[in-house]
Amino acid sequence: MNLVLIGLSQRKAVMIISPKWEEISGEIMNKLQRGVTVVQGQGGYTGKDLHILYSVITFTELSRFKEFIRKIDPEAFVVVTETLEVMGKRIGNQPHW
Repeated sequence: MNLVLIGLSQRKAVMIISPKWEEISGEIMNKLQRGVTVVQGQGGYTGKDLHILYSVITFTELSRFKEFIRKIDPEAFVVVTETLEVMGKRIGNQPHW
């Protein structure tokens, strides 16, 4: 139903936690041509420093995204969320404010 109402231009926000964050970040930038923000974090249970990747991709890129994440790190922690509105450069046909 959402696909009919919103269309294929719908954006997804993705967060990835993986020790292979550099390789995953490179794939997002090179294969999907999307920007990535790297956030410094700390594991709540382990207390270890970690990197959290944050990016916004299109609905149509989601399957390719999942595929290369699985290949690079099948144990990566990945969260995919709906976006309500996206503003900014290079994000397709979203309005630029």
